[in-house]
Amino acid sequence: MYGRLREVKNYFLQVTEKARCSLKKNGVEGHLRVCVSYGTSQYWFEDKVSNELRYLSKRNAKDMKLARQLAQRDYDRKVLAFTQKVIRKFSALETFLEKENGFTGEASVAAETDLSMAREMILEITPKCQARRALICPHELTTEEYVSQWYKLHGVSFLCGIPLDTGALEKLLKNISNCAIIDS
Repeated sequence: MYGRLREVKNYFLQVTEKARCSLKKNGVEGHLRVCVSYGTSQYWFEDKVSNELRYLSKRNAKDMKLARQLAQRDYDRKVLAFTQKVIRKFSALETFLEKENGFTGEASVAAETDLSMAREMILEITPKCQARRALICPHELTTEEYVSQWYKLHGVSFLCGIPLDTGALEKLLKNISNCAIIDS
């Protein structure tokens, strides 16, 4: 059990370090407002010092760079705050287990901690707004994003002999789950 706790804590430590590094690189001040109007996303920069609001044009590379930096900074701050809180709780749990059991591994924890659950927690922090999500590099990818990224990187048009079209992944996953049900 203790090994699993340490594995999950290490995962959160890695995500924390990524967020810290990203924040160090990104020293932009201000606030990003994202609006969706008639199905199109609009980005506005709010300067905290002069208290002015400025439209960020998608055609202007500098404006889009600023929008990406602001969105990434906000995301990294959220991730950092969340992971630090979780790491403190893990440290408290480790201290308790050390006092009670001396890390013998015999301790029973009510809810088993799992790495996939930790990844889902980080995914929950990722912005749901597609306009804002398009601007950031998330610390954890959804399954669809991972498959899409892998496909772009490898440029392969077949996966296990099945041509990749719109429903190929769903068909493949359905076939695998059907085989698993039949085998059990």
